[in-house]
Amino acid sequence: MATILCLSSQVLRGTIGNSAMAPALWALGHDVWTLPTLILSHHPGYGTPHRTITPVREIEQHGAEWTQTGALAQIDAVITGYLASPEQGPALLRLVQQIKHANPEALHVADPVMGDWPGGAYVAAPIIEAQKNLAAAADLITPNHFEAMQLLGSANPSAHEDEDFLGKGAWISPEPLLAVTSYPTFTPDLTSICFAGTEGLWQVATPKFNNVPNGTGDIFTALMTGHLMHGLDPLSALQKAAGSLTAIAQLSIGKRDLALGQGRDELASPSVLPELVQL
Repeated sequence: MATILCLSSQVLRGTIGNSAMAPALWALGHDVWTLPTLILSHHPGYGTPHRTITPVREIEQHGAEWTQTGALAQIDAVITGYLASPEQGPALLRLVQQIKHANPEALHVADPVMGDWPGGAYVAAPIIEAQKNLAAAADLITPNHFEAMQLLGSANPSAHEDEDFLGKGAWISPEPLLAVTSYPTFTPDLTSICFAGTEGLWQVATPKFNNVPNGTGDIFTALMTGHLMHGLDPLSALQKAAGSLTAIAQLSIGKRDLALGQGRDELASPSVLPELVQL
């Protein structure tokens, strides 16, 4: 069991950001702390929500209090996700650095929320730059295909652009683990997750479902982190996370929110493990 801090958006109604990651991590038996960068009354699928952005001074105050009480040393992993303002990026990075100082073994996982296909970016350019800085300090990065292209600095990324970004690990940090979700395949009814690390380049294909609620990227990031915190090697963590994600997506087709309660057993232990293929 590990203690994992989630730094992302949070909804009072729905399953995105912290409100998706925390249940997934609880299902794996971990303790979870959440510090929202943004609180929404509900996710945008229900209509335009009320937004409350967490000021940088509050983020810094929480970090200061955790430092004073020795709590930062208890954190085994920290996930950085959605940024509501570019100023939050440096504040979260400082908090991650404080955690690393208190516990040098702590894992930093960066989910650089920027956008997705087909709409492209849904955050402003300064936030994209802040996310790049967080990713540069991460031990594991979990972008979707669009976000991976942004991290590479592609000026006009295309959903079908042929970029060998999996082989370019040095663009982020010396030895990051990189797991790219929503990676295109040659089969229309399949999507994939591509992984790059010391184990080489790997891909796991999963069914592509239509009409699935938002939040699957958050779930994948949480599950990958949670399995690593259980001591699994990266490829086993990837395979189990992909299997759980497939099951949750299938259970959630046509629903407004991800079926995390119904799929709790699948979160903890997927009934089907997709095949890993070395590239």
